[in-house]
Amino acid sequence: MFLRSARRRWLGRRALQALLAAFAAHHLVLLATALVNRIWGRVLPGLSTGPFVALVLFVASFPGARPARIAPALDRALGFKDRLASFLDLAGRADVDERYRRAQAAETAAALARVSPRRAVPIPRWLWAAPALFAWLLYASYFSFFLPQPLRWVRQLTMTVTGGPGGPASEEQEGGVKIVSVAPAPTGGTGATGGAERPAEQE
Repeated sequence: MFLRSARRRWLGRRALQALLAAFAAHHLVLLATALVNRIWGRVLPGLSTGPFVALVLFVASFPGARPARIAPALDRALGFKDRLASFLDLAGRADVDERYRRAQAAETAAALARVSPRRAVPIPRWLWAAPALFAWLLYASYFSFFLPQPLRWVRQLTMTVTGGPGGPASEEQEGGVKIVSVAPAPTGGTGATGGAERPAEQE
């Protein structure tokens, strides 16, 4: 039970790390592409590599999530001095006396009863920002062009984070609607809407 819970937390931490690494890799690729276009005058497209990087990193973490692979890391985190790794190693060995294996298993079980998987696999709080950053990456890369025109602060944030379209609207246009003055034109003099005054009628 302990190993299953610890394995789930370990995979969850690796998933968060994969999302954060994908967010960083995505913007590094966009930055490198922009520099190449500016320096060498190329017109290379900005590729969205974030989802691919996240998928590859997360799938690659499964082989390392086997209990025998994560047991040494759990021992170091809990200060068990290879107790858990030894338990897993001795569990399937027929060349070791059964009484010794039972005693070692009982000792390991008693030690595990005093700890929690949360202590064995800590997840830093700052890692929980990774899902929000990755969701923003997906929106800016795939959905911002198909959804209705976003709010002004969303466009400003898009321009700041991605360097792409979505900057602040001009002073004369807000939300796609042009602001037109409806004030009445002046009645005398040469106004902006007409020519000179009509001459007074002669008697």
